[in-house]
Amino acid sequence: MRKYIGIAALACLFLIGCAEENNQSEEVSAAEKVTFKELKQKQEPLLHSYGIVDTLKGVYRIPIARAMELTAEKGK
Repeated sequence: MRKYIGIAALACLFLIGCAEENNQSEEVSAAEKVTFKELKQKQEPLLHSYGIVDTLKGVYRIPIARAMELTAEKGK
């Protein structure tokens, strides 16, 4: 169960990081500024796909919907 909570926490940290990156982009010149919409469009696929985060540590990414399902099942 800890593994799935960790995955859900990782996804939350990812989203927080996206918001922080958008806040930092306000300090960038208008020509380099990235809008939150563009950032979300670029990173949205990561929330819905499987992938490798860190092979050496055995950390992998699963779709957020699947992580929530697994977490809910373990909580029953």
